[in-house]
This record gives sequence, structure tokens and C-alpha cells, in this order.
Amino acid sequence: MVRTRNPTSEDECPICMDPVKLGIETNCGHLFCSGCMMNNWKSNFSTSPMPCPYCRQNVTLLLPVFTEHETHTTDPSEVREREHQLRDIQQYNQMYSDIPRSWFEQLKDLPVILRHMWAELFTWRGMEMLSKFRVIVIIIGAMVYTLIPFDIIPEAFLGIIGLLDDVMVIVYMFIQLAVIYRAVVVNRDYL
Repeated sequence: MVRTRNPTSEDECPICMDPVKLGIETNCGHLFCSGCMMNNWKSNFSTSPMPCPYCRQNVTLLLPVFTEHETHTTDPSEVREREHQLRDIQQYNQMYSDIPRSWFEQLKDLPVILRHMWAELFTWRGMEMLSKFRVIVIIIGAMVYTLIPFDIIPEAFLGIIGLLDDVMVIVYMFIQLAVIYRAVVVNRDYL
């Protein structure tokens, strides 16, 4: 949980219409109070992921986005509430993140997941994540393929269409990075 919200931001929970408390962001990019979202999930419990209350897209990943105060508070009741919400978020992610997803759904999730992943790269957890050998191999492989002069579809003959294979390799790289980050979030122990 690296991304934090500005405590003076006017983020409003679409469920309770109050300022967001212990915020969570869905894979579709909408921000809610974690309590509101978890109550919504528990009251409509299903074996399939709940639809986002805002856009109706299946919510397969919840990412905590607490304020600095919410993250570092020492008040026992607030700490208990935060830990309770983190356990619920972890339980939800473990239940629904392994559901098969189409390429289009993965592409739609990329902006949110890449934003969280980028913010986390500059922390100790991020260093641990970067040490995963396959992440480095994916990035280097995509860069090498893009930079080498030999292509499956050469730019010299087909012009802009020849860039298509390079773009597809880069998009595939981002999707694979998002899949890896999703697995890291699901297996994370927040407490």
C-alpha cells in the first residue's frame, strides 16, 4: 500500500456520499470508502466478483489508497479498523483475482495497475518486486526486440504498419507486468 491520497482532497465516496475514509481503488479506477465497499460485497456475496457500484465493471482487484494520517495513526480504534479493512481487502483479492480475464479487460486495468506499480517501485517492497528475475527479463526482452533492426514485420517495407509488431510487444510487456503486480498484491500480507 504505497499510493496515498491527499488528506485535503475532496474525494467523495459514490456509495455513502461522504468524504472517502480508508480509501480503496478498484481495478477500474474508482475510489470508495473501504467500509462501504466491503459492506456492499458482504451484503451481496457471490462466487463471482462484485460489479463496481460506479461503472458496473467486474471488480477483481482492490487497492488500498489511504491518507498519510490513516496509514500512520496510532489511535487503537483507528488501527483496528484499518487492519480489519486490510484483512477484508486481502480476502477479496484472494477470492476474485484468479478469475480468467480477457485481453481487453486486462488492457482496461492497465492504467490503474501501472500507476500503483510505478508508485511502489520506489519503496523496499518495490525493490523486492524488481528483484524478481522475470520482471527484468520481460523489460529487457521487450526493449531488445523493439531496438534490434530485424523485425517480423519490417518498417522499411511497410512503413508505419511495420511498427505494429513493436507496439504489440510493448503492450504485451505491460500486460505481463500488470499480471505480475496483480499476483504480488494478491499474495501480500498487509498486516
